[in-house]
Amino acid sequence: MSDRAERRYTSPHEVTAAWSAVADDRRVRVAVDAAGGDNAPEAVVEGALAVAAPSLTVVLVGDEARLHPLVAGAPHVEIVHAADVIGSGDEPASAARHKTGSSMVVGAKLVAGGAADAFVGAGNTGAMLACALLYIRRQKGVQRPAICTIMPAAP
Repeated sequence: MSDRAERRYTSPHEVTAAWSAVADDRRVRVAVDAAGGDNAPEAVVEGALAVAAPSLTVVLVGDEARLHPLVAGAPHVEIVHAADVIGSGDEPASAARHKTGSSMVVGAKLVAGGAADAFVGAGNTGAMLACALLYIRRQKGVQRPAICTIMPAAP
């Protein structure tokens, strides 16, 4: 486990400072489920192209044949092929266990194996959480996983 993962932060400012220090040392790699959410993969690729930078590599996880023409050799964007998709109607735990070629499972395994620093997606929330628990696991001492949202969230 890295020092970053073991460190307890007391404020958002400490987290920002820590990630800035990481970015100074190496590129941060964020895997993104390119098959999840409305208007995927086009909307996901548009967002990836907007944020990719020398300090941030965006790793798009999804159908390479659909993603490659959309990325068109953009810098700081990579593609990892995933042939399957976990849909909104899939049962989360079952899909996480059995759809091992899905973009969610592949993305979670990238983080678990150290090939990505984070994994985000806009698809089936329960399945994303199940994939995280099954493949990435929780840090020691963490009882319940957290789910993030855009801040501020609309009432």
